[in-house]
Amino acid sequence: MSNNEVLVSVIIPTFNSEKFIRRTILSVQAQTLKNWELICVDDFSTDATREILLELAAFDGRIKLFFLENNSGEPATPKNVGGKHCIGKYIAYLDHDDEWAPEKLAKQVEFIEKNNNIGVVFCNFEARSGNASKAVTLSRCEDVDECILNYGKYIGNNSCALISKRTLSLIGERDPEVGAFEDMDMWFRVLRSGYRWDRVNECLVVVNQHED
Repeated sequence: MSNNEVLVSVIIPTFNSEKFIRRTILSVQAQTLKNWELICVDDFSTDATREILLELAAFDGRIKLFFLENNSGEPATPKNVGGKHCIGKYIAYLDHDDEWAPEKLAKQVEFIEKNNNIGVVFCNFEARSGNASKAVTLSRCEDVDECILNYGKYIGNNSCALISKRTLSLIGERDPEVGAFEDMDMWFRVLRSGYRWDRVNECLVVVNQHED
């Protein structure tokens, strides 16, 4: 696949993901939008994640693998490593245990290409924990101050986000010092850059939650 054919770069950071990673990558391979690349950055897993990734990449040339030599201890570093290797016009993040609906990328790309002032587009999602699930519907981001004060109404899970590479180049990479809130920091920087958030008003992601 040439650079011109890659529309979306998907970044999956992995760490001890052997229980989930096949299912997660399968949801990328099932996308109706086919011109993507998948960048998996493994944060020094100690289980069979590396072997599974090598197996899957051997059968799909769109999968690119990077293995960190030490565990970073925070979520920003593997995502930033992945971002340095992206060649797509858009970047989508997917946590190693979540899943996408088949039309997720296609619908978000269509939406963002019709709205030039949108820097990042989210979507609704299903939060699933064991046998229980909850549908989470996001609101539109109409007012910047309102979004900052009540961000939970507007910001989707990391796996819901699709950001233009143009916007990412403007705001810079994720901040490792922020810890677990590095994605939220990114989305606020999008607003400060002059771009806006919005969402596809459909449930296109399953966010799997675990006790551990």
